Amino acid sequence: MQEVNVRNLTIGRGRPAVCIPLTPSCKEELAVQLACAVQSPADMWEWRMDYLPSSAPFDRICAKIREAAGDRPLLATFRTRTEGGMRVFSAEEYLRTYDAAIRSGADLADVEWSLGPEILHAVKETVSSRHVPVVVSRHYFDHTPSVQEMLDVLQGMDDTDGDISKLAVMPQTAQDVLDLMEASARFGASGPRKPYITLSMGSLGRVTRLACDITGSSITFAAAYAASAPGQMSAESVSAFLSSGAVQTERKQNRR
Repeated sequence: MQEVNVRNLTIGRGRPAVCIPLTPSCKEELAVQLACAVQSPADMWEWRMDYLPSSAPFDRICAKIREAAGDRPLLATFRTRTEGGMRVFSAEEYLRTYDAAIRSGADLADVEWSLGPEILHAVKETVSSRHVPVVVSRHYFDHTPSVQEMLDVLQGMDDTDGDISKLAVMPQTAQDVLDLMEASARFGASGPRKPYITLSMGSLGRVTRLACDITGSSITFAAAYAASAPGQMSAESVSAFLSSGAVQTERKQNRR
């Protein structure tokens, strides 16, 4: 598996990274959330850009978050409404916003796989000169696909020229949670080319945010101020659990 090195963090080796979301919709919320984030034990931050209006000064906001983050990597994410985001936007706005974020110091960019290869290629072109890794993501907020469907999605994202794959699903039953964990573990055993993230959302799926040593997930998401997805626990509790050695299963570097 190809590891991804961002600042002082290596994704795909060692303890899974804990990432917290920042979801400000105005400068007052940004100040409050940054005050919480700097006190958090999280390894990296995610800035959800879709919470801001299109008129927001994305470059200045990103620069302020980047400064506050210090050595922590900053993931820039513009989530679509289809996959749980806050608003609708055009392809032009999507690319323009990512360009502003990357120029202002974002260390990683999230691109939804369902938007198609043209958008992924365009973002990759934007970030290439700054060597910014791209997270290719797919979110199912209303159901959990079958194990085989999830394996197909993970493999499809692994086959792109992105750097990290992410799959998030919504469980309706306990079996859905087990299916996500099975698909994730099987995919990890198949020898993926790049690090991947898997999680089952909501209260039912909380165990998947902790069981990364079993599923092979390289990053888990937790909350410092406000959750950006159902089921996020506090960064303090997740970091403490992952650092405690409570799950002793050895993580394989290449799964082969």
